Amino acid sequence: MAIISKGRIIANQPVEELLDLFSEEHYQIKVEGRLPAGVDSPFDGLTVEEENGNTILSGPIADQEALHDILDRLHALGLPLLSASRAEPDLEEVVVHMLDTDVAREEG
Repeated sequence: MAIISKGRIIANQPVEELLDLFSEEHYQIKVEGRLPAGVDSPFDGLTVEEENGNTILSGPIADQEALHDILDRLHALGLPLLSASRAEPDLEEVVVHMLDTDVAREEG
C-alpha cells in the first residue's frame, strides 16, 4: 500500500507491515460516564468517543508511564475504569497518523 501526501510517497509497504508499526502503542480505554465539557484537551492525540453513556479514548500512547498518567487523570475526574487494553489500530488510523506526522514535519 502506498500513502501519498502532497504528491510524495510517504509510505510504500504491505498493509500488515503498516499495521504492525502501530500495534504496540495503540490503546483503548473505556470509562463509565462522560468527560466534563472542555476536558478533552488533556487527552491530546487520543480520539474521544461516547457510547451508551460511557467514554472511549483510543489512540497511540507512548509508554506505560503515559498510560498510567492518563488513567490517573480519568480517576481524578471521578470516572470509573471499565477497561484498558492494547488495541490493534485499523488501517484508517494508521493512514491518518502518517499523514498528520508528515504535515507536522513540514510545519516544524
